[in-house]
Amino acid sequence: MDPTVKLIALLTLHVTGSLGVITVEQTPQTISVETGGTVKILCRFSQDIGNYMNLYQLKPGQPPKLLIYLSNSLFSGTPGHFSGSYSGADHTFTISGVQREDEAEYHCGHRYSTPYMFGQGTKLIVKSGDPSPPEVKILHPTKTDASPGVPAPLVCVVSKFYPDHVTVEWLVDGQVAKGDKQNSQSVRASDRTFSMSSTLQLSPADWEAAKSFTCRVQHEAKPQPTAATLHKSQCQ
Repeated sequence: MDPTVKLIALLTLHVTGSLGVITVEQTPQTISVETGGTVKILCRFSQDIGNYMNLYQLKPGQPPKLLIYLSNSLFSGTPGHFSGSYSGADHTFTISGVQREDEAEYHCGHRYSTPYMFGQGTKLIVKSGDPSPPEVKILHPTKTDASPGVPAPLVCVVSKFYPDHVTVEWLVDGQVAKGDKQNSQSVRASDRTFSMSSTLQLSPADWEAAKSFTCRVQHEAKPQPTAATLHKSQCQ
């Protein structure tokens, strides 16, 4: 099967180690760089696999694109500012003179044996212009949002930030929340800024005991986090 088809299925799997299975650790998870800069993506395998390594590029709404195969060979159409090298189990992919269109997610993947294995991914953010801090707001939950026996989820809307990538933390009465947190993917607006949302689902017991909920967001535009707090007395 074509490796790009395999990638679609395997990217949804968490890469874990087990006896006889080659595993990969890909770093960094996220990297921001100005246009013209240089970035390096490291893929470290649990054993030496020679040059059986590929690099794929993923962009929203597009199929995976093979950029580099056999560790350092550029696939047809790959720009010349991409390159690859390896030493033992370590494989390094370099993007020199980063361009705006290089903003994407990159995954390394081996073809040494089946099943094929892919790295967790590196999100490349290409910065252009000054960073913009996020605006943070917690939507007021209502009884109509709740299910029988389950409290209404809390939704934090984070908007107007640039560049992409924020870290969201939920607090309940000033302490890190124990509930189930789900973050959406960032969406880019026409004004170049990004927005996303984070949802917190508390247990009935935690909801009953709580008095306040805080959504705290860290972004590179500000040294201190931006936060919004909702008191349960405000909920209908």
